[in-house]
Amino acid sequence: MLTSFLLIVVFFTNLFGVYETNHRPWRKSSSQQRVRFNDLQKKKIIVNLYLITLLIQIGNNSISPIQPLYVAQLMNNTGNVNLMNGVANSVPGVACLVMSSYFGKLGDRIGTERILKMCLLATICFLLPMAYVTNIWQLLILQLLIGLSDAALMPAVSILLAKNTPISMSSSIFGNNQSFQSAGIVIGPFLGSFIANLFGYRGVFLVAVLIFCVLVVISKTLRYQEA
Repeated sequence: MLTSFLLIVVFFTNLFGVYETNHRPWRKSSSQQRVRFNDLQKKKIIVNLYLITLLIQIGNNSISPIQPLYVAQLMNNTGNVNLMNGVANSVPGVACLVMSSYFGKLGDRIGTERILKMCLLATICFLLPMAYVTNIWQLLILQLLIGLSDAALMPAVSILLAKNTPISMSSSIFGNNQSFQSAGIVIGPFLGSFIANLFGYRGVFLVAVLIFCVLVVISKTLRYQEA
């Protein structure tokens, strides 16, 4: 019921409060041909960003199916497990709420590409000890730190996509990126559950670390357009 109410609020806010004033529908003519994806000069960069989006979502969402069980294990199935699991899920969001604006301003100063690489490395540093925590409070602190890096990851990818995408293809490029993001949300929990069955809960965090290590390598393969 709560979710339905919030979605209704979003719908009416969008219906009456959001306007697109500069949209020009594309019309095929002899003087203006539609730009095709294969003709883009920065096609490799965009594909690279698609892959980064996919892997970020796989890495982050691989933990989601085992987190409640991990919290219960750390608390020895005693106390208010449901409440602490809710706190563990909320803490990263609090960090994102506080720090997203700061990272945006910092990216304007030092470059979004650098922010992306720094936060990928930070995520590895925060994920690895999660596999070896011994109590719920250690997990909550690391969740808070993970939220700090998450505050910049997907916004950085979106900014880099915008800087490397022609205006005429912005809707299709961002639509494709959303598809990769959704694919990661689908694949991540399946992967996490599969790894947990084979190697236990710690294995899920270690595989997530491996995924973010791959992301660091990918992020270094191409230079992004910052102009």
